[in-house]
Amino acid sequence: FFLNKKVTSLLAAPISINEQNYGAIVFLSNETTETLLTEFESDLLDLLTKNINQLLKINAEENENARINNVLAQNELLFRSIFEKSQIGIALINFNGEIVLANPKLTDLSGYSEREIINSNVSKYILDIGESKPNIDKIKNREIDFFLANHTGKTKAGTSMSFMEAISLILN
Repeated sequence: FFLNKKVTSLLAAPISINEQNYGAIVFLSNETTETLLTEFESDLLDLLTKNINQLLKINAEENENARINNVLAQNELLFRSIFEKSQIGIALINFNGEIVLANPKLTDLSGYSEREIINSNVSKYILDIGESKPNIDKIKNREIDFFLANHTGKTKAGTSMSFMEAISLILN
């Protein structure tokens, strides 16, 4: 638009987000004016600059939120893949001892269906669960990060099964 035109007036207002400058709004004119901006023009320019800055900030925040959501979705996909395909029986258990999730390998090993396991109490399957309770309390209180324990469990067929329990805290 301004190619081969003489610019005699220039007014620029900075565009910044979180105190980092990204550019400027530039107003050019081929007319020379010797009058200062009126208070209204100054306020209008200030308002325009602030609104554009706010829109850019919102856009930057939306982009960051989209990036975070993408990372979370990838992590969930990775978790689900590991959980579903693992050759180790895995259960997610809440602090009341109720099984929230059970992977296919756990159902294979125990003989119970996922439907039978979900929402049931882990004490139904682990014969000597009481030995873990002090360590579970330590995990709740964040005194320890995890613990390992050997246990005896029972399958749906009533046979005993030895296994190692690995317990750690997962926050949602």
